[in-house]
Amino acid sequence: MEKISKLSFIKFLIYSTIFSLLTLLMYFFEDNFSTAIQLSLLIWSCYILCIPAFHGKTILGLPYKFLTGKTLHYPEVYLWLAALGFNIFEMIQNPTIYFKTFVTHFLYLILSSMQIQWLIIVACALGTFYKLFVGYQNFYHRKFLHYLIRSFLIALGIFTLIYLSYKELIILINIRA
Repeated sequence: MEKISKLSFIKFLIYSTIFSLLTLLMYFFEDNFSTAIQLSLLIWSCYILCIPAFHGKTILGLPYKFLTGKTLHYPEVYLWLAALGFNIFEMIQNPTIYFKTFVTHFLYLILSSMQIQWLIIVACALGTFYKLFVGYQNFYHRKFLHYLIRSFLIALGIFTLIYLSYKELIILINIRA
């Protein structure tokens, strides 16, 4: 079992704290503190749901391993459940908060319409959970092939995000031809 140095954990805490504080401060000056927290969490959930990558090892795995000394298995599942749960809660309790920023409005369009935008979530889930589908032991057995397939799925997820959100992004940014 590999040990995590205190220096790497401190760097992780510093970077995550700076990012969180900057995001909170940016929205705090526009609205109150609770709205700033909600918007920050919605932007975080957009990052988790719409970018196909292994976020769990960094966001949950590193602090968990440092605090307990054990490895957290399948942290991506926990992050996706938290992000989906928070979005469901916000859609029921306060759906108007999605219209305060560009990113959250885009996330609202993806989650609320049962059209083709759901392919963004599906493609990103394939890229994120590929290691779970294959299995951790099988993944490391033929490492190059699986990294190649996973890289293709991540590229497919990002391409799907850009292609399907192109019209919505133009409308949201208000570009005139």
